Amino acid sequence: MAQLPPAVGVRETPVATVASGDTLRGVRLEVANGVGITNLARRTANRLAVGTGVITARLTNARPYRQMKTEIQFGAGQDAVAKALQTRLPLTATTTAAQLQGNVQLRLVLGHDLTGRTIAAWLEGRDAQTATLPSAVPADVASAVTGGGGWMWG
Repeated sequence: MAQLPPAVGVRETPVATVASGDTLRGVRLEVANGVGITNLARRTANRLAVGTGVITARLTNARPYRQMKTEIQFGAGQDAVAKALQTRLPLTATTTAAQLQGNVQLRLVLGHDLTGRTIAAWLEGRDAQTATLPSAVPADVASAVTGGGGWMWG
């Protein structure tokens, strides 16, 4: 009996394994900003890419920005990968099975518990105990410096 050719347009995503010593390298991640802090999803995704090698598949906003606790949502068969990501965060995030869109294996929804000194230190790769809080400058001052509105974090 002849073998059928693979389906056109179907792309398999390698499933990361999380045995001791294995990494999250190659895992496709969506980072959703559930807080409303400008560039928090981007900065978090960048930090995870450097620290773990995950691939940012999508950045989204989880409006109306009322996510209180950070949550890791995982697709079918990805619970071990979700737990591995959980160990890489500066806080204990809950993990939940969910239906994810497209080619995403994990969705990290950033909550209000991931703000302040801990996240500032983690994003910069520093120790949270010795970190100082980032200073926020109001929109009118930030506009003069950045040419846009909103807050400027320094």
